[in-house]
Amino acid sequence: MECTKCKKKKPLNDYTLKNIKEKIYYTYCNQCRDKCNIEKEKYKELAKENYEILKKTNVIKCECGKSFVSFRTYHIYRHNNSKYHLEHI
Repeated sequence: MECTKCKKKKPLNDYTLKNIKEKIYYTYCNQCRDKCNIEKEKYKELAKENYEILKKTNVIKCECGKSFVSFRTYHIYRHNNSKYHLEHI
């Protein structure tokens, strides 16, 4: 079978079954799948780090004494219309 990633012909035992009942194999060989999975994990870790940084930088402290994270203007409007904010202003 030929790997669609590295374009090399490899024996069938170098591939993993995607669906065991119907005996459908992955189109990438195990080595290429491992490389792709490592890249996906790196991307996920980077995305989580960026999200945590964004959460720390978007903290808004309101006059009512609450501090909250705001990614969009919707979050500010939601806080301004909250019961706590209206009572403490």
